[in-house]
This record gives sequence, C-alpha cells and structure tokens, in this order.
Amino acid sequence: MTVFYFEGSDRCRVVKGAFDFFDGTRVESIERSVSSMDVSYSDEQIGFIVPFRNQSFPAEVVELISKSTLSAEYFFALIVCSENSSGSAGKFMSLCSGSGISLSYVDTVPPGEGGEALSEKAIAFRNDAGLFVSRIHGTSAMDRLFGMIESIKSKVAR
Repeated sequence: MTVFYFEGSDRCRVVKGAFDFFDGTRVESIERSVSSMDVSYSDEQIGFIVPFRNQSFPAEVVELISKSTLSAEYFFALIVCSENSSGSAGKFMSLCSGSGISLSYVDTVPPGEGGEALSEKAIAFRNDAGLFVSRIHGTSAMDRLFGMIESIKSKVAR
C-alpha cells in the first residue's frame, strides 16, 4: 500500500500517523513527490490524505493527481476539511477521474475534529481497507491487519 499525504497540514499528519504502524505501507509526502518529479507509482492500494481549504485542494495535490502515473486495484481518499466540506468528496472524485483514477472509497474528516477523533477516523478507515485486503489476500492477511489495528487503538487510548 502507498499512502500520499499532504505534509503541510497538521491534521493530515495526524491522520497519516494511523498508517505508520503497518508493515509494507509506504507513506509518501505529496510535496516531496511532486518536487522530486517521482510521479510514477504502482501498488495494490494507493491512498490520499489531503486537505480541503477555501473550497479547493492545494496546488501540489492537483499536480500530483494530474501529472502522475498511478496504478492500483484500489484507490482511496481521506479528505481533511478545515471548513464546510460540502462538495469536497465530489470535487476530489472529479479531479481523480479526470486523470483516470477511479476511487473505491472516499471519506471526509470534518472541521473541528482534533487528535483523538482524527486518529479514530483513520483507524475506522483502516478497518474498511482491511475488508478489501481480505478479499484480495485472504483471511489470514485480514486477521494480521485487524491485530495491528487493535494495537494502534490501544496506543491512541493511552
């Protein structure tokens, strides 16, 4: 799994933290990927953790989606909103579809959710992603994933 996140947003970094504990997950900064022109990725799952501000996405997010070559069986997105999120999911889906990316899962993190709520949202998302993993890789992979999720939940609860 490859997860692209927007490093310039504190809230995106918190959500990204829920992915740091999983073996085999490559976490990439959107800003660094765009600046290094390393914009060709292939993985079973590719995800985006992006901010939505002033009714738009940062230029780096748009550039990554529009100029990169991404190949995956499953694309997902978590949109971290700093204001009214009305239309953010649709706008991101439209941006992605214009580049040939078909999102399988999109969720938004509303404004006002801080540390623990953000982590819980990311963990809930990972549960959804775990169901995809079980369909592709079988039950044993899903069991390992859910075991790791429970470990994260206990760390977040402390």
